[in-house]
Amino acid sequence: MVVMHAAAMRFDLHIPHSRSLKAKRAAIRPIVDGLRHRFRVSVAEVDHQDQWQRSAIAVAVVAESDGHSERC
Repeated sequence: MVVMHAAAMRFDLHIPHSRSLKAKRAAIRPIVDGLRHRFRVSVAEVDHQDQWQRSAIAVAVVAESDGHSERC
């Protein structure tokens, strides 16, 4: 029997100094890339793509053990 553990979280962000979609993406990209590389998880902007000062980021991980997914 194969046991698999999965976890997912969503973060709603407010970017108060953003005055354009380009500025928002410039603020969000380092967060997404940093999470992806530091913790080796899947990360994506999942909502509010057309709003300047809001964003929603989802983070997901699938692991072979519960301890591994908790460390991420």
